[in-house]
Amino acid sequence: MTLSDYLDQQNKKHLILDFDNTLFRLELPWENWDKRMRFDLIELDANLYHDYERSRVGLTDFVMGLSQIQNEYVSRYGQKALKIIRENNEQFETLELTGFSLNKELYKLVKENHKYSYSLWSSNTRKAIMPILELHDLVDRFTTIVTRSDVDLLKPDTEGFDKYIYTYGSNLNDYLMIGDSDSDMGAATNAGIDFYRETFFR
Repeated sequence: MTLSDYLDQQNKKHLILDFDNTLFRLELPWENWDKRMRFDLIELDANLYHDYERSRVGLTDFVMGLSQIQNEYVSRYGQKALKIIRENNEQFETLELTGFSLNKELYKLVKENHKYSYSLWSSNTRKAIMPILELHDLVDRFTTIVTRSDVDLLKPDTEGFDKYIYTYGSNLNDYLMIGDSDSDMGAATNAGIDFYRETFFR
């Protein structure tokens, strides 16, 4: 079912979009993320990092693996781990970005359809995504933009939704999470809202 067909059948008011591989696709050598992070994370907790390496074997959703290991380190080591991870992510996403692609259908929805309000909930850093949003004149279309730079814990944790997106007293049935990954789906499930899997870049 297309997103347009889904929205025609549902009475949604607020759409929450993931960024990478949903609204845009960032061209990044993700294998280099591990190379950048490996030394610092092993120094912090070697056993935890090696458990992460073993768990990646056969993992079908790479994004979920990245989110889980970052959340685990932050949960155990707090601001010390968060500082390391945020700095690495920002350097990686800005210095190694080689380009990006646009989901034209989703872009048109956000740009032209004023029936809904929109939020962006991304695991990418603010420094990486804001120039792209500004280039496409999208910043003002989002009531809220939540990035890796704003939260301690990534999706599927609901920190981004609970602190920045959800309006107290509003109906959870009014919200729809649109994303491409299991971490997006898990975040929607944990928040108690509906999920639509976007497959444009798949």
